Amino acid sequence: MPPTIVLVGAWYASSVLAIITAKLTLQTLHIPALLCLLQLTTATILQRSYLAWFPPTAIGLPKLFPRVAPTRLSTEARAVRSTALAYALGFALTNLAFSLAPPSTVETLKSGEPIATVTLAAIVLGETERLLTYLTLAPTVLGTAMACYGGESLDLTALVATMASNVAFAGRAVLVKALKRDHPSSPAALSDLVLFYHVSRSGALLLLPLAAAEAYSRSSEIAAQLVSRPSMLLTVLANCVAHASYNQLSFQVLSRVSTSSHAVLNISRRVCLIVLTVVVFDTRMYSYNWAGVALAAFGVLMFGREKSRPGAKRLFSDRVEYEARGTQSPGLDAVVVDYKLNVNLKGKDATV
Repeated sequence: MPPTIVLVGAWYASSVLAIITAKLTLQTLHIPALLCLLQLTTATILQRSYLAWFPPTAIGLPKLFPRVAPTRLSTEARAVRSTALAYALGFALTNLAFSLAPPSTVETLKSGEPIATVTLAAIVLGETERLLTYLTLAPTVLGTAMACYGGESLDLTALVATMASNVAFAGRAVLVKALKRDHPSSPAALSDLVLFYHVSRSGALLLLPLAAAEAYSRSSEIAAQLVSRPSMLLTVLANCVAHASYNQLSFQVLSRVSTSSHAVLNISRRVCLIVLTVVVFDTRMYSYNWAGVALAAFGVLMFGREKSRPGAKRLFSDRVEYEARGTQSPGLDAVVVDYKLNVNLKGKDATV
């Protein structure tokens, strides 16, 4: 196995590649839904291959892809499909935001996702947090506002799309909790690697009509761009592979380090993304914008520290333990940083 520092470097590199290639694709071809479909399809293929070669030790391979009568899986299937819908919408909306705004701005806005998660958990699940936990959200709100003020103008549609993606990812987190609570013995509940496969597959199928309509309406534009710039196909392929890879690498990093270390690495990854995309795309940033990025990062990190304190309430029950280390739900940033998904793994709160 490669050293941890190599995995961390590959995680960062694939994450940067995923963001940059997504922006390069979307600023040429306005196809957020179609790109999301390609991303989820690629993740499905790669994840199934990975599970076939390295199945979780707690689950036998025949159970990973069960062939059971629809009536047996009806409630579980509905739960997975609901989760997949939120998941697919989250990424499609993120792609839409990338097509309309600088990646650095979108990434900064997405750091405010803990606010959506806490709010939705309180409304839907009736969960409340300690006062100090709520107070840690204030720096994130203020920092995000500072980071987005002035500089490059922020398209209103991009702002709405990013905020909606935060809500979608928060909704997905709540739905995952319900799945694990109501179907604790299902493969998707026992392993988040398996859950990621099924959610990616179902999400791609749910997104297919929208992506097909988008492809049809822009078929002339797509054809013209591919003829004039055939290298665009390589850019799209690189994006799809990088998008799946950085999630898988996050699993492996988490299995090597503590939750708090993973949180620090993840917030560092987001800062690296913001800095590098500012340089690559020549985004105008002022000193108060950078101060806002730092303040938002600090707020998210404090939120994660407060949530990880003994006695802190968690979004997901820790009653399910996994035999395979490092299993988590890809496609997301670490929960202690972005709070998109949280599963207790023998003392580790695991998310991507």
